[in-house]
Amino acid sequence: MIVEKTLLILLFLVSADPQPQDAKAPPGPSMKSVEAQVWDGYYTSAVHVRYHQQCARCWQWWDIAFRVVAIALGVFAFAAPFIMGARKRLWKFAGSLVGLVALTAAVVLNVLCFSDWYQKSAIAADRWSELQLEWDLLRNQRGKIAADQLLARFEALRTKQLSVEKSEPPGPDIALLRRCQAEENHFLGIDVPATGGQQRRNSSRDDNLRR
Repeated sequence: MIVEKTLLILLFLVSADPQPQDAKAPPGPSMKSVEAQVWDGYYTSAVHVRYHQQCARCWQWWDIAFRVVAIALGVFAFAAPFIMGARKRLWKFAGSLVGLVALTAAVVLNVLCFSDWYQKSAIAADRWSELQLEWDLLRNQRGKIAADQLLARFEALRTKQLSVEKSEPPGPDIALLRRCQAEENHFLGIDVPATGGQQRRNSSRDDNLRR
């Protein structure tokens, strides 16, 4: 009985497919692929820096404008009855109307919170700006550090970029984002054909940027 079980076990081991002992791990990304993704990370960061800087500038101007209007109208509403005399009903009415408008502007400031939107956009611009500098530093380190160190640094920056992207507010302004992309293309010397398709870069300037 023991001999039969032993023979069955040996027969099973012989008939089983041998597992390869020298199985290699799947190949990692090539250096050309990593360099292309590093460039994409730098470019994406640069576009988002422009986008959030313009958003912050816009919210800051709206906040300043509403504050100036509210203060000016409030002062005028207070001084209107004394300008032409308290008996002038027209000035009294005008002062009351301007005061109502000033109150409305003050309410709008508290409801829309332009200053909060400005701060959020400024913080997002700082995050993307820091990421852009790190991508640029990694691009300049090409050929100066070992390949494994370059890959490790690339993975760390890619993870950081994904984290920054997740913190982005929903519903971006697509028109503004495209305008910022066009400005960055112009700054980098990237030529985008009107018919669409592959981007054609200015060779001399692009080579300097990639080095």
